[in-house]
Order: sequence, then C-alpha cells, then structure tokens
Amino acid sequence: MTQKLTPTPVRMNPDLRRWLQQQARQNHRSLNGEIIHRLEQTRQQHTQTVERVLLDDDGKPRKTEDMT
Repeated sequence: MTQKLTPTPVRMNPDLRRWLQQQARQNHRSLNGEIIHRLEQTRQQHTQTVERVLLDDDGKPRKTEDMT
C-alpha cells in the first residue's frame, strides 16, 4: 500500500531558508528532503532519549523512584 504524502506549507524566515537550502545542496538533497531528514533525525534522537529515561539497562520500565 502506497502512503499518501500531504503537502505541508511551512513559513520560515529567509535566513533559515537560505541556510537550509545551502545544507541541502551540500548533502545532495532537495530542500524538502533536507527538512524531512532533519525532522526524522530529531524524532529518532528524541525517541532514544525517552527510552534511556524510561527504560532500565534490560529494557524494562524503570520504577518511578529510580527517575528522581
């Protein structure tokens, strides 16, 4: 099954857009590809951070008192 992508216009200041375009060129990506790549990286880092906080070394949920 093919996933339908919905266009999502994003407003950003011109300096940020220019910087992202430069980064996209250096990474051989389109502007959209660069934005998606960076968002996916951020999501992955966030997930890893949450897992480190919530799970112990064995992958089991930490006890509440261990999180303080």
